[in-house]
Amino acid sequence: MLYGFWRRATSLRTKTDRLNRQTAMARLSLEGVRLLSHVIHAC
Repeated sequence: MLYGFWRRATSLRTKTDRLNRQTAMARLSLEGVRLLSHVIHAC
């Protein structure tokens, strides 16, 4: 019982960690694109 709950909690945590990592990567790439477009417009 407790073991199943622990496994479910850890799998949920790894899922949220993966989602957070994807979100961070997307935000980082978005910032990079914005910075790049800003530099291009400045030229």
